[in-house]
Amino acid sequence: MNHPKTQKDIDKYITKDGKIIAYPSKRHRAVRPYIYATIAGHFETNQQYSEKEVNAIIQAIILFEDYVLIRRELIDFGYL
Repeated sequence: MNHPKTQKDIDKYITKDGKIIAYPSKRHRAVRPYIYATIAGHFETNQQYSEKEVNAIIQAIILFEDYVLIRRELIDFGYL
């Protein structure tokens, strides 16, 4: 995994209150695991969520439209 060069790289995508501003492009893909971990932190361990509940939680965190992409990647990469 490539690592972001600085906290500044991460801060371009995550606000101080934990909102996700944008989805990192391929050029900044090293930030993506930090994005996934930030979102995954809003879910309780060992609790089952319906798809609707997962969508609602993600939509409350991200400041862009593509919650389906985020949900899919959280599942594909083992964050949920």
